[in-house]
Amino acid sequence: TLWDGAAATAAQLGVKFVEEAPSTSDPTQQVSLMNNAIVDRVSAIILSGLEYQPMVAPMAAAYKAHIPVILVNNSEANFHNTKYALSFITSGNYNLGYAGGEQMARLVGNRDVTVGDINEEIGIVADIQRSTGFEAAMKKLAPKVTVLPIQYAHSSISQAYSLATDLIAAHSNLAGIYACDAFTGQGVGTAVKAANKAPKVKVVVVDAEPQEVALLKQGVIEALIAHKPWFVGQLST
Repeated sequence: TLWDGAAATAAQLGVKFVEEAPSTSDPTQQVSLMNNAIVDRVSAIILSGLEYQPMVAPMAAAYKAHIPVILVNNSEANFHNTKYALSFITSGNYNLGYAGGEQMARLVGNRDVTVGDINEEIGIVADIQRSTGFEAAMKKLAPKVTVLPIQYAHSSISQAYSLATDLIAAHSNLAGIYACDAFTGQGVGTAVKAANKAPKVKVVVVDAEPQEVALLKQGVIEALIAHKPWFVGQLST
């Protein structure tokens, strides 16, 4: 969705716009793509960096080459403070997670039940913040609920499906599952639907991609926490 917003704006401005992305959530692949863009002397780079430290050198190289770098979709931490970027545009990931926790607490109530937390990637600050915010809201608003340790789907809808299926099988008092993004949301929602556990198992998801919206309309997903990725893409361009 962020890409769509950026591409639409580029078309309006008459700017040639090319999307490059790694085949997996591997920051070393992003480094290569950044270095290639610098060699090609592009006019600017919009970067959604997976991790901060691997991107420091290529961002510094772009800065030295006078190629503006606009950071999007990152955490508020190191990316925000780097001197190598012209601009920083993102949503508050902790707040997204906290909003998810507020919705889950409202849906399951403050009682002796269990809730799962399925995240995306280990070590990515934005994803960590989405779970940290969720856990903080649950602790404050529904302290009797047990939030299980985070599990990671690694950018795989099928892996999220498997994790959710295992949670449903392992916990008879499972009352809800929180999913931190579109990949995990689709997998979790599909697993709950396949197990015929909706609406007993409440599903709260960050993002609002078409597949998630469809599951919401079916009553499988109870709440979507939507931010504005299209606007972020538009603004970055």
